[in-house]
Amino acid sequence: MAAPPPLERGLVELYAETPEGSLRCMLDTAASWNILNGEIEDGKSVDEAMWDESNLVECPSFKIDGTDFGKIAFHRIPIKIPIHIEAILGIEFFQKHLVFLDFANGCAYISNDQDRSRGTYVPLR
Repeated sequence: MAAPPPLERGLVELYAETPEGSLRCMLDTAASWNILNGEIEDGKSVDEAMWDESNLVECPSFKIDGTDFGKIAFHRIPIKIPIHIEAILGIEFFQKHLVFLDFANGCAYISNDQDRSRGTYVPLR
């Protein structure tokens, strides 16, 4: 599958579709949670926002390259890095899905959580 270089911005990125719209996602094995980039309430610290259950965003579907990987939950907190990214897929995602990165071909294989023998190849952006 032809795709742009996977480390174009120094990150492993892909696009996903949720019922609320498209997300530019970064795969991050160092992140414990799935994170959705968002603002926090005035007067709250990031630590307070992290543990506030009202900042948990649940999406009933999460599609990558047309394949639905099922429901996913994100913790809505600000992502403070020098480039814009809408979401981080962390260990919560990797616990449900096997992910194999194919840097030579600019794609990733991501398994479906219900049946790990099935999955899809997706372009890395």
